[in-house]
Amino acid sequence: MRAFLKGNVRARKEGTVYVAAAFSNSVADIAPIAIPLWLAALGMEPFLIGMVIGTRYLGPLFFSIQGGALMDRLGTRRVMIIFSAMASAVPLLYPQAGWLPFILCLQLVGGLSESICWSGAQTLTNQVFQGKAVYSGRMIAATRVGTLLGPPFAGLMVEIFGGNGGFLAMSIWGAGTLVAVCLLPPSAINQKNIKNDPGIKGVLPSLEDYISTLKLMAIPAVATLMAITSMRQVGSSMQNSFYTVYLGNAGISEAFIGLLIAMNGLAGIAAVWTGRLAIFIKEENLLFITTGLSILSIALIPISTNIWFLFVMSAVRGLCLAVSVALLLVVLSKQVNYEFQGRVIGLRMTCHQVLNVFIPVLLGAVVQFSGLSAGFYCVGFGAILFLFILKMFSGRDKAVS
Repeated sequence: MRAFLKGNVRARKEGTVYVAAAFSNSVADIAPIAIPLWLAALGMEPFLIGMVIGTRYLGPLFFSIQGGALMDRLGTRRVMIIFSAMASAVPLLYPQAGWLPFILCLQLVGGLSESICWSGAQTLTNQVFQGKAVYSGRMIAATRVGTLLGPPFAGLMVEIFGGNGGFLAMSIWGAGTLVAVCLLPPSAINQKNIKNDPGIKGVLPSLEDYISTLKLMAIPAVATLMAITSMRQVGSSMQNSFYTVYLGNAGISEAFIGLLIAMNGLAGIAAVWTGRLAIFIKEENLLFITTGLSILSIALIPISTNIWFLFVMSAVRGLCLAVSVALLLVVLSKQVNYEFQGRVIGLRMTCHQVLNVFIPVLLGAVVQFSGLSAGFYCVGFGAILFLFILKMFSGRDKAVS
């Protein structure tokens, strides 16, 4: 800490990147506490709740690639400052949004700002630390500390201040990202060809940016990794939509739900040992195993509401999510040139959002007609089956090395 305060550049850049990652990533763990419970309190039906939750991911779905291109063109730090300020301001507007179209607009803007901030944290890690596994593991461990602290804080805020407390927690977390990025020394990011005055054309969405980014899918390893990250996101979409609703219906308190989600973070701190795990298990196999287990641990939730069972499932999920994303970032950073780091992360986030839009609506429809338990089983095991088929083909083609 003393070295940090004295301006030690290395300590400062590491600390600010890790803190920015911790805040930007864990907002996504706070939102599932604040938003679904608030929507349920408004009396919305399950299908409509699923539609509203899915809307949050439409902005990132269409503009994550553009966000990555902006980071490559304008500088990651500058883009993150703008969107983290938005991430702090938007949640404060929810308590005034009793009108459905206004809620949908807030979901669009809030989801986009949240996604760009997390994309920026991943891009910063690759740019500042050149895609080294030790730093990616530390960054993911830092995000899990955020997950450990954020959900209990949000649950406590909801219990103290009611439904609006969750939105206050989201705003505070967005401000944390903003402060951390502002403290990051600009010299820590050695980005070339940055445009200080890009003009309107340089900021608006460009077809050329999307084409150049989508061409990255021609790299076999990138295509396989995008498929893996999409399946990995199925479990997250389930947790972000109906996980809290299911546990709430089972009589689990908001504070305890926050502790369960926080367990994801506690177990995920073990990501610092991802490199050591990869010594004993081939990276490709480890990536598939941890992704599959992360889905299975959420799909099995309807089996029991026993406290210890829920804690174990949450711990398994947290560990597997952390290790898998650390591996994804390391391998992705090695597949593309330095000037495409923002774009490839934007492409990864776009794959996330495809599932984030689709899964809550699908799960909501299954829940409406067949019940919550059937929804978790059908969607979860369907994703695991797809992952198994993908492993068979990737093993044959040796797409991931």
